[in-house]
Amino acid sequence: MNMFARLAIAMPVSAALSLGALFGLDQAGLSPGPDSDPPPIDSPDPEPDPEPDPDPTPPPVDPEPDPEPEPDPGPPEPLDFDHAAPGDLLDTTIEFEDGSPDQEGSSAHLADEGYTDPQVFAPDMRFPLRSGPAYANSQIMLPTRGAAYYPSRSRDADDTIVDVWLDGVRYERPWGDQNAPQNFAYPWFDNFCEVRYSGNARCGSGRGHQGQDIRPGSCTHNHIVVAAADGELETLSPLSVDLYADDEAGTVYRYLHLDRPLLVDLEPGETIEVTKGQPIGFLSNISDNEYPITRLTTVHLHFEIWAGSPGGSGPLPPYTSLVESYRRLGGENPLNHEPLDQIGTCSYPDGGLGPTRAEVIAALEAESVETEGE
Repeated sequence: MNMFARLAIAMPVSAALSLGALFGLDQAGLSPGPDSDPPPIDSPDPEPDPEPDPDPTPPPVDPEPDPEPEPDPGPPEPLDFDHAAPGDLLDTTIEFEDGSPDQEGSSAHLADEGYTDPQVFAPDMRFPLRSGPAYANSQIMLPTRGAAYYPSRSRDADDTIVDVWLDGVRYERPWGDQNAPQNFAYPWFDNFCEVRYSGNARCGSGRGHQGQDIRPGSCTHNHIVVAAADGELETLSPLSVDLYADDEAGTVYRYLHLDRPLLVDLEPGETIEVTKGQPIGFLSNISDNEYPITRLTTVHLHFEIWAGSPGGSGPLPPYTSLVESYRRLGGENPLNHEPLDQIGTCSYPDGGLGPTRAEVIAALEAESVETEGE
């Protein structure tokens, strides 16, 4: 029973009717009258909008662009080292046959200088020593403890010691040990036209050295010479080889004063294929006509360049080609071309300094195995 019904029962009819009228109830059922507003009805909460279906195939994402490639650094900057101009020979004192001295150059005719043309005859050759430092200079115009003059004294038919002269002069040689510091130092000097008995049409005297002498970085016997180009190697003499390059010019590279055994399997009268930079053998201090008895020259490489065939068109000046190939080699590792702190004694077999030849060969073999595995 609602509140209004209870009130109606408890009060007189007239009062109840008045109260009903006051609250909009009809007389019969005390329910709201027709003119009264119905009670508010709570409306349900609206349904939320459905979530959109996820797209099963997301839009493609553009890949990150590839990074810009590093620019090719190109070949290293060539080594800058001190070297005299081509044809600039070491000076020495010349003594005339009449006994009067004069200060001139070291070519066979007094006013001559060397071959001064700067042309590089072998622009692509590899430097013939495996690594630096190396020193192109003279073996007879620097200390060697050899004879006091060039040509040196000789013996005549009666076994009498006599002085020997070349074109009426002879050349004073500086006295000292062959490991003297000035022998293993820059600058380089050309000695293609240095005084010798050999014919050389490019030298003013018609004679000359025909090649270039190159000392290694130290006065030891563990320095390796390598092939200056791809080509065929053949034995010239017990201590010398010729390398016939695979090029259109028919260039021939000649190596003198190599020791035995070589680092390649080359028998007299045979030829083998070699590649540019391949080790050929060790330097020695043996003259070709002395092997295997005595070691009478200095530890060095005598290096020649010929066009076509040795003896055909005459030797080509190697100095400028050596300079350029050494600059390229030095650019790869300039520190390897700094003069060494120790030079050694020049004595055979190791000159008092390591590594030994056996250690050098073992390192070469290990390097070869590592290269093949790459």
